[in-house]
Amino acid sequence: MIYVVIRRTADWGNEAVFRAQIPEGFRPAAELWNTTFAMPYHCFRRELKRIAQRSVSRLDGATCVRREEIPDDAVVVSTDDDDWFSPRLVEVLEANLDGCHVGYHWPSKFIEVPINWRHQLGRIRARSFLAPCRSGSARRTTTPS
Repeated sequence: MIYVVIRRTADWGNEAVFRAQIPEGFRPAAELWNTTFAMPYHCFRRELKRIAQRSVSRLDGATCVRREEIPDDAVVVSTDDDDWFSPRLVEVLEANLDGCHVGYHWPSKFIEVPINWRHQLGRIRARSFLAPCRSGSARRTTTPS
């Protein structure tokens, strides 16, 4: 069994709560979104979360739990509320489990626009220091000695 843990996020369905929780640095982007598109940002994110939840619910061999519900030695996939999964997630993970590794890395398969200079530096570092792996496979991370 693979355990999926979704990080806590804003209450996207409640605009007042969302506005109270929004980081100050992100406020101009959300306001720009709201003046540009007919659907307010918090409603867009609520829909994105709903779609991502459907993605998780369709994973055979995986269950979504709270962090405190994870059993010892479980295989855990931590994620955000807007992340979608390949239907092959469980199949690929289970094929690569060998008990010798503590982590697995999937290469990003999306277009990402950096939101600030720190994010940009992180993206550059990831591209520079992560070795390429075969498409559709997981790269193992060895337990430190």
